[in-house]
Amino acid sequence: MEKLSVDDLAGRADLIVVGDATDIHYDRNGNGDVKTLVRLSVTDVVKGTSVEELVIQVAGGQSGDVNVSVEDTPEFRLGERVVVFLRQVGAGAFTVVGGFQGRFGIDESDMVSGNVPLTQFIDQITDIVAEQ
Repeated sequence: MEKLSVDDLAGRADLIVVGDATDIHYDRNGNGDVKTLVRLSVTDVVKGTSVEELVIQVAGGQSGDVNVSVEDTPEFRLGERVVVFLRQVGAGAFTVVGGFQGRFGIDESDMVSGNVPLTQFIDQITDIVAEQ
C-alpha cells in the first residue's frame, strides 16, 4: 500500500469529518462478499458538504459464520470518535481514503492518535484544504 501523508489524504478526500460511530453492521451480497457498514454521526465537517450522518463502507467483516479479513482496511468500534478522510461511492455512502491511513482515533482527552490535540489536527487539515 502506498504511504500517504495528511496532505495526500486531504487532497484525495471528498469529505473530511469528525464523528462518532453509532452503528456497525455487516452486509453480505449474493456473491458472498462481506462488507462492514459503519454509521457515523458527524459532529464537524472539515472539508466537503455539511452532513449530519453518513455510512462508511469497509471491505470485510463478519456475517454469520463467515469472517472476511481484508488487509489495510480501517477498523471501527461502536461509540468511538474519529477523524476520517472519505471518498463518496454512492448516495450517502463513503469509503475511507488510503485504507487504515485515513482513519484517526480521538481519545477522551481530545488527542488524535494519542499525540496531537484535535483542534491542532483540524487546523492543520483546514490549512491544507485552503491551499488546494
